[in-house]
Amino acid sequence: MMGVMIGARASEATRSTQRDASDGARATANLGTPVLELVEATIVRDLGDGLATEYRELQVPAARLRFEYPWGTVRMASADHEPLGRGVGGPRDVEAERAARITLEGLGLVDVRDDLEVVLSHDSDVDYLVDDGVKTDAGCWFSARGVDRLRASGWEVVRAATYPHVIVGEGTGDGEGDGWRACLRESTAEAGWFELQLGVQVDGGFVDLLPLLLELLQEARGDIRLPRGGEFTALPLEGARNLIVPSPTLEALIGVLRELYELDPSNFGQVALPALVPSYVERLERACEGELRWHDPASGAECGRPAYARPVAPAVDAPKNLRATLRGYQAAGVAWMQQLAARGLGGVLADDMGLGKTLQTIAHLCKEYEEGRLREPALVVAPTSLMGNWRRELKRFAPHLEVVTLHGGGRGRVRRRMGLAQVVLTTYGTLARELDPICALSWRMLILDEAQVIKNASSRAYACVMKVPTALRLCLTGTPIENNLEELRALFEFAVPGLLGAAPGFRRAFQTPIESFGDQERLEVLQRRIAPYLMRRNKRDVAPELPQKTEVVKLVEVHGAQRELYEHIRVSAHTKVRTVIRKKGLAASTVDILAALTRLRQVCCDPSLVMDTTDRPDLRSAKLDALEDLLAELL
Repeated sequence: MMGVMIGARASEATRSTQRDASDGARATANLGTPVLELVEATIVRDLGDGLATEYRELQVPAARLRFEYPWGTVRMASADHEPLGRGVGGPRDVEAERAARITLEGLGLVDVRDDLEVVLSHDSDVDYLVDDGVKTDAGCWFSARGVDRLRASGWEVVRAATYPHVIVGEGTGDGEGDGWRACLRESTAEAGWFELQLGVQVDGGFVDLLPLLLELLQEARGDIRLPRGGEFTALPLEGARNLIVPSPTLEALIGVLRELYELDPSNFGQVALPALVPSYVERLERACEGELRWHDPASGAECGRPAYARPVAPAVDAPKNLRATLRGYQAAGVAWMQQLAARGLGGVLADDMGLGKTLQTIAHLCKEYEEGRLREPALVVAPTSLMGNWRRELKRFAPHLEVVTLHGGGRGRVRRRMGLAQVVLTTYGTLARELDPICALSWRMLILDEAQVIKNASSRAYACVMKVPTALRLCLTGTPIENNLEELRALFEFAVPGLLGAAPGFRRAFQTPIESFGDQERLEVLQRRIAPYLMRRNKRDVAPELPQKTEVVKLVEVHGAQRELYEHIRVSAHTKVRTVIRKKGLAASTVDILAALTRLRQVCCDPSLVMDTTDRPDLRSAKLDALEDLLAELL
């Protein structure tokens, strides 16, 4: 509209020049500059519902319009329907003034004389209301976009210091918001977490917006889309002012804050970021459309993006005393564990069976010992069936580490030696029985092998491991989830306390949407949150690093007592099967035939599969004897 008006002025000036140069100069002098003053006004408005009336006094954004001519100033109030010619002080362009008023109304401003629902205070001299204090979308849009359009068309726009709308990111120096500000302060309550501060710079001071944004999140009732419409949204500030924020920016910020806040909404007004999830920082920067500036929490000086999180674990040299050569993926696993340990964090190593979780953990222990951080012992808790394997692997790959086993008889002597060892091995059952002496010591690291044992957060095993005082926690498991997501939460509550929140919040935010409704977005949020603390590789992922499969075909002859047992069972089964076939026929005897063949195969594998061989040391398995001989040759 304003562009059309300016063009009309230029055309009129051109025609005047063609008629008479002196008349053209006079016509040009008649052109006045429209000046819009943005101020705050006090109005009284009925906010009652239905037939009830409730008059309230509101502070709203308003505007005064004037025209600056070479000879003086004309206020809008004196500009109506006066012909072009000698006016108050000199010649005026009434058509241009009328076009200016039409432009303002086209941008959403309301003439105070046309709004019958609004009563101005007796001393108010405003001409327009930018918004009425109830429906703010149009006013937000005008403050953020309309002002720029007026200035581009030659208008002069002046904002009073008390004007209620503050535009984030303009940085004009006339009382506007100077962009988003944020800082991360290391949490004193929990290692590996950072407290977020987010707000804007207004009139040289910082305004914390987190409480307002979290209040909007609660109003949204779990829906990321805000309960407001329009291109812009007004956030109320102190002093009856409003911060104008683009709605897409606000929705993106709310989306990030929802992920950080939803699991623990009890600590209102504060948001914590897990230290190893840099995607949250990157998403905050994207949400603010590149206007986010990071500040150092100590000095307040502007700084670059915080370097507290690294998406990729740094390379770590292999321990010097480790008697093994680590494959590439195993070295990466050790580096990942070292990165967690450096930040005082735990994790879940969930590689497939056979990829060397035990070796990676032993290498991690060797590195801690080599760097002088294993001043307190590491406690390894595993099922009874794995005690022998842990002892053999530690002796084979790390003989320099002193290892004691707290299991079985003679535990009294072991208790006195636990504090002097580097590694203490025990079982889940023994841990429960020896909990008091174990908790009396301080441990550098608590490692749970086959950690799915604690998948039930209400079990005794879970309660026991949670009581052990330790600086670091590590879970080893090939099956972090066997039945439902609650098992995953139990593992992470042990390894990284607080990461997935309490059980009720986790069920509401993740378990129910994912398991009951297949919510893919919630699944991605969960994966993004736990990814830095979970290392999981399967054989397909690391196949190029694994050695080629070696097949050794060896014929084994059954002899001695095992052969005699085989012949006895074969003759007995032959007689039984022939009898069954005569009675039921061949077609109906399939199950009996297969049962007899299975029993014969079991005898060939190991006689203990078909009978108790405790009192028969002569009943050995020829296959097992051959396997032991072969392994001895290969190793």
